[in-house]
Amino acid sequence: MWPYVQINNLNQMQGPVTEVERHLLFIGSAASNTGKLLSLNTQSDLDQLLGTGDSELKANLLAARDNAGQNWTAGAYVLPTDKPWLDAVREAQQTQSFEGVLVLGQKWDQASINAAHALNQELIAKWGRWQF
Repeated sequence: MWPYVQINNLNQMQGPVTEVERHLLFIGSAASNTGKLLSLNTQSDLDQLLGTGDSELKANLLAARDNAGQNWTAGAYVLPTDKPWLDAVREAQQTQSFEGVLVLGQKWDQASINAAHALNQELIAKWGRWQF
C-alpha cells in the first residue's frame, strides 16, 4: 500500500463565505436561540445551540450534515412564533448568502407559495441572488 496525502481546504468560519453553493438556510422552531441566525458546520453542537429536545429543525440539520460530508456549512434561523419566515430570510441575507432556503413547519397554500415566489424575485432584484 502506498502512502498518500490528502489536503482539505477547511472553512473554519474565519472570514466571509466565498461560495454559496451547498450553503443552505434552514428556518424552523427550536427550544434555544430563538430569533437568531446561527452559522453551523460539522463541529457545531446542535444540542447546545438548539436545545436537547427533538425538533424538526434539528432533525433536518442532522440529516443535512450527515449526508453532506466534512466541509458542510449551513445557516439556521430559529424562528419566533410571532415572526413571519419571509422576514427571517430577509434578515439572514444581511450577513450571509445562501444557495437555497428550507422552511420547516410551514403550511403551504396558494398565498404562501405566491409570497415565496415574490420573495425569490425580491432577492434577485435587490441582491442578485438566485435561490431555490
